[in-house]
Amino acid sequence: MPIGKPEGAKVLIQGPMRQQLARISPDGRWIAYVSNESGRDEVYVQPFPALDGRWQVSTAGGSEPLWAGRGGSLYYRGQGAVFAVEVRAGATFSAGVPQRLFDDVFTRKGAGHFGWDVGTDGRFLMERPGEQVRAPYLHIVQNVGAEIARRLAAGN
Repeated sequence: MPIGKPEGAKVLIQGPMRQQLARISPDGRWIAYVSNESGRDEVYVQPFPALDGRWQVSTAGGSEPLWAGRGGSLYYRGQGAVFAVEVRAGATFSAGVPQRLFDDVFTRKGAGHFGWDVGTDGRFLMERPGEQVRAPYLHIVQNVGAEIARRLAAGN
């Protein structure tokens, strides 16, 4: 049986081109995503859930946006490198100039998938090409909604 749209779900960002790889900011007020409306993938940010305004964060192509643990930076992959953009994402939004952090020689998972993550301490988790996992394991996270609400209430 095909899986349908969950009850109450709605499209947030829609346009004539592809929008994907959305991530909500740590404070829940902003959404970063990738769109190819310019002719190449770029990273954009919009207020959430209002979606009344939009800022392009990447300047020469970008994909797989990730927010820093406290939201002061936005990371993305593009041009064979990993970039960081200093952002102010409170009541209003502003972004600095993207800064190249390091060469991106790590495995990508393919279109529509994140192939990396960044910890709250700023360390990156990326897979090296050709690496094989010796002992596969699975992490199951339960009650994530309650944990997110608890952290937002505590200001984390």
